[in-house]
Amino acid sequence: MEEGNGIRKEGSDEECDEVSDGRRHQKKVMEENEDRMVQVTEEDGRGKEGRGNGEDGGIKGQKKAARKEKEDLVEEGVEKEWEAMEEGSLRRWPQKIEEDESGRRSAYSKSRTFQLSMLYQQGGEQEAVVAFPTFAEDDDDKIVGGYTCPENSVPYQVSLNSGYHFCGGSLISSQWVVSAAHCYKSRIQVQLGKHNLGLTESTQQFINSAKVIRHSGYSAYTLDNDIMLIKLATPATLNKAVQTIPLPTSCVAAGTTCLISGWGNTLSSGSNYPDQLQCLKAPVLSASDCSAAYPGQITSNMICVGFLEGGKDSCQGDSGGPVVCNGELQGIVSWGIGCAQRGYPGVYTKVCNYVSWIQSTIAAN
Repeated sequence: MEEGNGIRKEGSDEECDEVSDGRRHQKKVMEENEDRMVQVTEEDGRGKEGRGNGEDGGIKGQKKAARKEKEDLVEEGVEKEWEAMEEGSLRRWPQKIEEDESGRRSAYSKSRTFQLSMLYQQGGEQEAVVAFPTFAEDDDDKIVGGYTCPENSVPYQVSLNSGYHFCGGSLISSQWVVSAAHCYKSRIQVQLGKHNLGLTESTQQFINSAKVIRHSGYSAYTLDNDIMLIKLATPATLNKAVQTIPLPTSCVAAGTTCLISGWGNTLSSGSNYPDQLQCLKAPVLSASDCSAAYPGQITSNMICVGFLEGGKDSCQGDSGGPVVCNGELQGIVSWGIGCAQRGYPGVYTKVCNYVSWIQSTIAAN
């Protein structure tokens, strides 16, 4: 699954400076997209934000306080999240920055596309960077370097839908789905038995969520504990095209080959959004290789799966989807820098650490 390399819808930026105590300026960023708006208020900082680096996704010299916010888009009944960056690093959220001819920069995580807006103080002495999400059409993610899965060969794979596919998930019982916490929306339609998202299929089942439960320790900044459970309003009908995947009985060993699947982007540069489910076989990397690829960013709740040489990876739209090793769900698509980039394997939630949490949460709900 690959990442896209551009924003298909352009927004417009408006800056409004309001000096109250000589230190605080209020800035507004507006994206005009079907009359919807995101507003950001930031504290001024001392540092100057440098050019984005398309290789490592970092912004150098940034000295801004991080702030997270949710905008409830009433028209769609969904939530959007954005996060301002802190201390010079975009880290995982978002992941990769690219700049178009007009100078507008875009950034990508494995589930969402962000557009970066440069805001300047009067006199141009200070710069601020704000990340805010684009809308549904830009949020799709896919597998890069994989292949089209045989139809109904991944019967535990589900599509999370809110008028559009935005994340994947895994059916772990007839009434429960596990996905990534960063895929959270308050209302989700779970689509099961799907292979081609562009067709009405005889195998499909669409079931609304009754409950969406994020792990209480989830951090939107570090993406630690990136796991959530979705209770279906009615149990799924299990058949050849809709099956559950077992939870781990033990943690997976490095070197094990696993199956990753999803409807995410299939290009590492550019965008191609296939309707048909994509598959990728990839090895679990050692903890040392994983930590070396992302110094200081890998927690004990994360594993790396993929190829250090690049070329094959999960990507935008695959978030929340399954990593299955030896018939057990061992990973959840979580984050990474870019998609299929050399030296930056995909990072996944380590499901074996959460079996007790999953079981106790299901029992309590």
